Amino acid sequence: MLETKGNTTKLSTEDLRFVSEFFYKKTGIQLGEEKRYLIESRLKTVLRIANLNTMDELCQELRKGFNVQVETLVIDALTTNETSWFRDGKPFVALEKTILKKMAELKATTRTLNIWSAASSTGQEIYTIAMIIQETGLFNGWNVKITGTDISQTALQQAKEGVYSQLEISRGMPVKLLIKYFDQIDDNTWRVKPVIKNMARFSAHNLKSDATYLGKFDIVFCRNVLIYFDLQSKQHILGHIRKVLHPSGLLCLGGSETTYGVDDYFQPIFIDNAAFYVSEEGKSLWIK
Repeated sequence: MLETKGNTTKLSTEDLRFVSEFFYKKTGIQLGEEKRYLIESRLKTVLRIANLNTMDELCQELRKGFNVQVETLVIDALTTNETSWFRDGKPFVALEKTILKKMAELKATTRTLNIWSAASSTGQEIYTIAMIIQETGLFNGWNVKITGTDISQTALQQAKEGVYSQLEISRGMPVKLLIKYFDQIDDNTWRVKPVIKNMARFSAHNLKSDATYLGKFDIVFCRNVLIYFDLQSKQHILGHIRKVLHPSGLLCLGGSETTYGVDDYFQPIFIDNAAFYVSEEGKSLWIK
């Protein structure tokens, strides 16, 4: 089934279609012919880890339908985990300047704050949020939980450990916060301190699945994720978010993403020049 004889790292047209369909069924993310190079380059790692010789063998294992290890490796490999500290900074500026102060007022009775990072990757977004919360000093003594979910087990494991290389740290981490909230393990490795790590919890989760078991949230970050899904999958994902977001809560999407034409429940608002989405009911709380 290989298109080039002797080339073990190329997918035939049939196998490429099969892998794309497998990945779509598992995640809702579409990968077409234009992603051939990305798919093949990332699956090379799967071949090595799974001790397989060719792409043909890999696809045969997937077709059997019971090799959980290979399925997990393929999903991990093809899931995009591009991330950095304080990525696309406007939402985090709004969080620090305005949103957390308002949340402190809205939740003063219960003294709870629940935030969901709904594609937390290796944890940079969650720990960025945790540092901002800690810096405000508004929630001392509160029950603060930041839930991170991702479909990639590999990404989740690193997020749980909270350990990052110098290269990963260098992608957006301010020196002041690095010194304050990280312990240096060696010349190339840093670990998140407990004061930040203890705010976070992590769980494997497919965004197309029901999320009510995670609880209710005041803020949901689902950034730079919807761009990978078709319209139907986007509608399912936003529907699941609706069920777990408090009526007064905020949804934050990526800069190139919108709920327009996808889910009319969410109304766009701007807070400190950053776009967020709220219910019609919640809009009056945020826009005066």
